[in-house]
Amino acid sequence: MKRMIAISHQIPRVIAIFFIIFLLYGSSAHIVQPCLTFRANPFAPERELYVIAGQSNAVGLASIEGEKNKSISYPNVKIYGVYGYHTELHGMDDALQSKSHHTYWPSHAAWHTAQPGFGYKNAEPPSVVNYFGPELKIAELLSNQTPHDHYIVKLAVAGTGLAYTPAEDNWNPSSGRLFNQLMTMISDAYNSRKNSAKLRVSGLLLVQGETDSLNWESAKNYETNMNRFINAFRDQVYARGCSNSRDIPVVLAKIQNNPVWIYREQVRLAQERLSRDLALVKLVETDDFTTEKDGVHFNMHGQMHLGEKAYSHLALSKISQRKSHLKHETQL
Repeated sequence: MKRMIAISHQIPRVIAIFFIIFLLYGSSAHIVQPCLTFRANPFAPERELYVIAGQSNAVGLASIEGEKNKSISYPNVKIYGVYGYHTELHGMDDALQSKSHHTYWPSHAAWHTAQPGFGYKNAEPPSVVNYFGPELKIAELLSNQTPHDHYIVKLAVAGTGLAYTPAEDNWNPSSGRLFNQLMTMISDAYNSRKNSAKLRVSGLLLVQGETDSLNWESAKNYETNMNRFINAFRDQVYARGCSNSRDIPVVLAKIQNNPVWIYREQVRLAQERLSRDLALVKLVETDDFTTEKDGVHFNMHGQMHLGEKAYSHLALSKISQRKSHLKHETQL
């Protein structure tokens, strides 16, 4: 009886969420579902869900190929993302191709054990399963923590910017596509696990900014666009019932001081200001990260450093967040 009453109290909120989603995205081919908390197992344990998004250094062009130990896996950490080789996705890991071919990444996502293989999708088989991004080190660090099961969602596409570009996929919330697909994957991750765990979005690692540094207008507007993205991410995740609080910690990876990124100073300064001015936003310095021969994509060691520093920031933000909530409750 108590459960029925609890569910009845949640129904108006769920209806409101569906109505808002219909108004915003009703004309699109794919409707973003909320996290269906009212259908969840009330006895399922609450677990943290970390989100990784961005462009190629979030995708990951680092590879374990050539390493002696290729059997890296963390059985108690699960990643909801696109794993391994998909014929229809080959060549689509690119902002222009992803948009022009109307690639719908969530339809290829599933739960897998944390391991290499969630990286660059344009690689040829069988080497595609050797590629990885920051998720591998984050998974390693999570695997040693209690409780014993941990969860990550990952969606990243190479070359994607934050500014709206009509011919290319981008992360601008107003343009919808990738932002909505990320929301879909978060909801799908929750809903597919709702009987065994109540997943709560507890942090976002966003590795993004290089593409915007190649265009003056995009670089100039980067701070405004990133501010909007962070606010939209927090608002939408919370409104869809996928987090306990709107105050979701965010970690940004600072773009390297590399002359390839023409207007890098504008983007780097914007990232510094955002991490200083916005609550629970931290910045990972990457200038000392090693890269592949192309000089722009982090190699195995660079990706490990990125994952380690991002995890450290998320852990510290979580402690700060708990102290803030405790202080607020004490004052009530």
